[in-house]
Amino acid sequence: MAYNECLECTLCLKGFVGGEEGRLLPRCYHSFHKKCVDRWFHSHSTCPLCRSKVEAEVSE
Repeated sequence: MAYNECLECTLCLKGFVGGEEGRLLPRCYHSFHKKCVDRWFHSHSTCPLCRSKVEAEVSE
């Protein structure tokens, strides 16, 4: 399923509605609500769906 066809966050199982921030993971292209996946990343460094490694962004 393409990113623009994804209708729900696979962490909370709720749909995306207008104005909600989403996060698209760079390697696997899985998408989640920003709040849901950011909570996951506090204790994991992998995609919650496929477990591919997710590198942290470096801010300058």
